[in-house]
Amino acid sequence: MGDEDSTASVLFVHAHPDDETISTGGTLALLEKQGIRTEVVTCTRGERGEVIPPELRHLASDPEALGEFRSRELREALKVLGVSGHRFLGEAGARWSGLEPRRYRDSGMAWDGNRAIPDPAVTDPESFCSADLKEVVADLVAAIDEIQPQAIVSYDEQGGYGHPDHVRAAKASRVAAEVCGIPCFEIVPSGSEAATADRRMSIDSVFGLKIQALERYRTQLKVEGDSIVHSGGQTEEVGKVESYREVLEQPGSAGDWARLGIWWKVAAAAILLLLGVLVGTIGTINHQVKIGTGEGAFPIGLVLALAVSGLLLAGLRLYFNYRPLVVAGAVGFLTPVILFSQESFAGSVLIPFNEIGVTWLVGAIVIAAVAVLFPRLRRKPRVTMKEKALAGEESRAS
Repeated sequence: MGDEDSTASVLFVHAHPDDETISTGGTLALLEKQGIRTEVVTCTRGERGEVIPPELRHLASDPEALGEFRSRELREALKVLGVSGHRFLGEAGARWSGLEPRRYRDSGMAWDGNRAIPDPAVTDPESFCSADLKEVVADLVAAIDEIQPQAIVSYDEQGGYGHPDHVRAAKASRVAAEVCGIPCFEIVPSGSEAATADRRMSIDSVFGLKIQALERYRTQLKVEGDSIVHSGGQTEEVGKVESYREVLEQPGSAGDWARLGIWWKVAAAAILLLLGVLVGTIGTINHQVKIGTGEGAFPIGLVLALAVSGLLLAGLRLYFNYRPLVVAGAVGFLTPVILFSQESFAGSVLIPFNEIGVTWLVGAIVIAAVAVLFPRLRRKPRVTMKEKALAGEESRAS
């Protein structure tokens, strides 16, 4: 689950307050300690949750008050974990431009045998599950565009344990990631399914922080040693490994190149270095070629040399968007240009000190510098994103 041009970041999408700590609290704290910025989007305030402490049971009959109380618990837990940023879906920073802010409410949950279903007693049209999925996706797209994460994390297709809000959050996250072109990871529940995970985060070093954050959720759970007791009385051990599975890759992205092993990076850099040397050498050999004679001769060699080298380095920057590989290509390109501008043992140079030669030398340096120093390209929603997210052109959101 960065790019060397800016602080790497990962977006976690959760349904209710406490989900982020129970499922991913160790990962959040660990990434922050590693210098990777984490952002959490919470879809609802958990207004329909149960309440454990007797002194707080009055909140169970007042969804608005419970939602505000759980929001405070959330802020305290995120502070313990050291999370950089948080926003509620539908509000500032997570609302599609042009739409009025809205508050998605907890849909509630009931059980039909062993299957979690939306609570039939909850008919609130403002509930998360009652909202149009396309609108939910659009709001997540707005958050992604503002945060610019390298990856998005949410639940598996079953929402972990089947809560309808979890299922909705998982589906919306996957569609939003696909629309924006970023990798998507799903949380792998502990147990036998953990064997299928391709990312395992050992959270030993931050386990104490996760326990402290869990203790902030007085309304929802009790912490007993290394276990938590849920409102229904179920006891769950707090594991020291949090597991994830990548369900949506972004081929050719900067993040993919950054995640490659060291030898793959070295091999790619060597190839681009040689490609740069080839282009720089060919440009240097031909930069003095002219069409015509006398003062009106056109420097076709110089024009083509600058154009080809500029297009090459611009293409590297646009395709890889990963600075070390662009540096390799630029160094390879400049090496023959600088070398051939020096006087040889025989006293000759391939780049003479005339107007065309100086233009080629200076132009090559400028092209290489611009390619290397050009800021990281921010991902922007495609032109069709609003249609995909709101008008239903994204089939997976239908």
